[in-house]
Amino acid sequence: MAGYQFLPLIKDEFEIIRSAHRIRGAGRTITLLDKLKQIKNYAIPLLASGIMKAERTAVAMESKGFTGDRNREFHKVITVSKKGWILFCLLVSIVLVSAFTSHKLGYPALYMGER
Repeated sequence: MAGYQFLPLIKDEFEIIRSAHRIRGAGRTITLLDKLKQIKNYAIPLLASGIMKAERTAVAMESKGFTGDRNREFHKVITVSKKGWILFCLLVSIVLVSAFTSHKLGYPALYMGER
């Protein structure tokens, strides 16, 4: 199925090779035997360009992570340890105590310009 995406590229490459042969005068054959012999002139460049394009596609897919490995993970589950929860609670309590004491000391009123 993946090879079907290369068919338009192969067709375009064939047209380029055919026009290059016509320009050089190599595309003028009359007999069927000559046409069968000429297949070699088309097959080798088509095969070479097909291999190069397939290799470029393979390198691009591999660089994007498509290696064929079934154990790919798109996300990593991060767990919070007990120390992390203790630190979080400690920081929240420090913020709450600071807000409470500043309110009791009247700092918000000073900040608002009421005193």
